[in-house]
Amino acid sequence: MSTSAHSVPDKEAKFEAVTKTLFALLQSAGPSKVTHSLVAQRSGVSRAWLYKYVGSKKEDLMVMAIRHLGKKLTERDLGDIITSKEDLKNAIVLGMTRMFQNTKDYPWFIPVYFKYRGSPTPLGAAIGEVEQDYIARQAQLFERVFRFPHARAIVAAEVLTSFRMGLAFSWQHGELGKKADQTDVLVALDHWIHELFSA
Repeated sequence: MSTSAHSVPDKEAKFEAVTKTLFALLQSAGPSKVTHSLVAQRSGVSRAWLYKYVGSKKEDLMVMAIRHLGKKLTERDLGDIITSKEDLKNAIVLGMTRMFQNTKDYPWFIPVYFKYRGSPTPLGAAIGEVEQDYIARQAQLFERVFRFPHARAIVAAEVLTSFRMGLAFSWQHGELGKKADQTDVLVALDHWIHELFSA
């Protein structure tokens, strides 16, 4: 049983607590310090539950956390109804608004993403898997709405994803957050996206 002062009741809440704990550990200490005992203690979830629902390996914990967070962050875009170019342009700006919110809700997400993305580790592989699934869904929109050929749609989705992640990083850790508030950034982005896709 966990030695934490609090206990998390619901299964989905347990996945969320474990994910938050694991990402915070990855950011502060790195994967070498991640253990089932430490995650259990800090998340309020028992080790027995972790072994049963996540797995017995450290990699199982990390991959579950990436997949859980990736699903949570990308599913926010799935409800957008996009049937026109205008809808897609608006969804791109709305997606960036959500990305800013993600940096507030999950402040460790961007640092961990950039630290491990592309690395030859289970974390890197899990990040790549979530990212490519998201890019494939975005590419379908470019194919359907803009009539892009498949290869071009994939490239457009890759560029858009890279842009969003880079902008979020710059906002959270770079100079952008010091120079402009979120509203100014979103106004500039809205103008740029609409000009770009209207050309």
